[in-house]
Amino acid sequence: MQTVSVDQLSKLYENGLYGSLKLLASFQLSLSAFTILKDDDFQTAALKYQILVLYGDSLYKEGDYKMAELQYCDALKLRKSLDRIKSQQRQSILYSEVDVKYKIYECYIQLKDFKQAMSTLESIDQKQRTSLINMMLARLYQKHGMERSAITCYKDVLRLEPLALEAATALLDLGTPMQEVQNLVCKIGTPSFTPEWLIQYIKGYALVSLNKNLKALQVFKPLENQTLKNNPFLIAQIAESYFKAGDIENAKLTYERIRLVNKYYIKGMDIYAQLLADDNQKADLQMLSQDLLEINDQSVECWVTLAYYSFCSAQKARAVYFAQKAHVTDVTNIQALLLKASLLHSLNKTQEALIHFREAIRLDPKRFDSYSGLVDCHISTKKLKDGLFIARNAHKTIGTNARTLTLCAKVYAEETQTLEKAKSMLKKALSTDASYVPATIILAEVLIKEKLYNEAEQVLHKQLAIRQTSTLYRLAGDCMKLMGKVEEGIIMYDKALRLDPDNAQALDGLHGIDRNSTTGELDLSDIVGREPRDRSSMEDVELASGVDWID
Repeated sequence: MQTVSVDQLSKLYENGLYGSLKLLASFQLSLSAFTILKDDDFQTAALKYQILVLYGDSLYKEGDYKMAELQYCDALKLRKSLDRIKSQQRQSILYSEVDVKYKIYECYIQLKDFKQAMSTLESIDQKQRTSLINMMLARLYQKHGMERSAITCYKDVLRLEPLALEAATALLDLGTPMQEVQNLVCKIGTPSFTPEWLIQYIKGYALVSLNKNLKALQVFKPLENQTLKNNPFLIAQIAESYFKAGDIENAKLTYERIRLVNKYYIKGMDIYAQLLADDNQKADLQMLSQDLLEINDQSVECWVTLAYYSFCSAQKARAVYFAQKAHVTDVTNIQALLLKASLLHSLNKTQEALIHFREAIRLDPKRFDSYSGLVDCHISTKKLKDGLFIARNAHKTIGTNARTLTLCAKVYAEETQTLEKAKSMLKKALSTDASYVPATIILAEVLIKEKLYNEAEQVLHKQLAIRQTSTLYRLAGDCMKLMGKVEEGIIMYDKALRLDPDNAQALDGLHGIDRNSTTGELDLSDIVGREPRDRSSMEDVELASGVDWID
């Protein structure tokens, strides 16, 4: 039988000529010797087996995952018959059963059939599982909430590869004690095997996993300053620790520093996009969007940033589209989940939003934004008992801090009979962190509701001395107007609009002022008619992305 050799076919694969390999392998498999195969013809059967695998490889490389999976499955069936044939040539077969099963797993992953992917890896005998197989299986277990099985597999990875940091950090995330993880990494009895800086990194990450972010920063910052200088991975960890600790300003500054150190590093840029969106920094969001489109236009971070930019540009339909793209790209990405949930809530799709916020809590029980989103959903539907339950759960899980106290107070502030409880908690929150703006905003709103305008004014000005935001200035304007200080009110509204030209409440406040009561020193029409800053459209991003935009 005249055939093309396996070596020749393999050379095509090695040189990236997948189309040619696909055609040749297909032709080979149609030869009569392969279609009419005798049970005891080991040599021909072994050749067919190897061609099937190479055929599957070429199909996989060209994105034809279902067809590739079928070839690999046919190869496995043939492999079982080969194992029954006694032959000294068995050792010459290039691809083991484990190799082929892993290839089948990769096809199922591409087809997003995660259950079949898990089943395929589970069919591999534990003694034959490599560190890679254990790692992939652990991730699948973790994705499906099978934490005990995931922990077992991650530990198996570290037993084979002590420096597999992804396995070490995953174990810490799953609640494995730091000392146990360090012992696996350091291989008990050989302490000199692992550098001290690596042990420190694991210690810092363990503190993050325990939600002790401020203590983690005490480990990470000296490490970055003294040993691992300008390392983007470590700086990103520092930024995330600031973010999780609620120190938004330092988180933003640190994410900006990553952009200076290495503009191609994208991990954490989805969180950075949220921080920019929270401050309505559309110009910075547009620049970040364009950069991410150039680096990796299919990444979750890119879709999330585009969604935030669209939302800030009052293009909700596009924002939802991009948020969905981000979520589909990685269903376990917390930022994508929270973004999609927030957008659903803004569109009054509360039940769908609740599902996504709950899933975010399941994936990361210590993420404050998830609880905050759930509370907002319950408040909007007047289910205050449910909202208070969630807020208290956040307080219990995350701990007592300005954010959790404010979240509880937010629910209490919804009813007249619990306003005193709200004020007490908000004052305690501000005594814990005087710069926490949400606590000031809610406290000022409560005081205005009680017509305690002077006290509200004092609270706002105290916060404005620390940080200036459009909402704070708008509330100050409301106070001034209600106190009859019209000119001061106009000044406050003007400052609010300088920071956020789209602040509708500040515009309403200005329009509500009787122009005849002004001194004439300020021209209200000039303020209201001022062209809002940063009116850039999405045209540049559209051209860069090549994405089909939705209306």
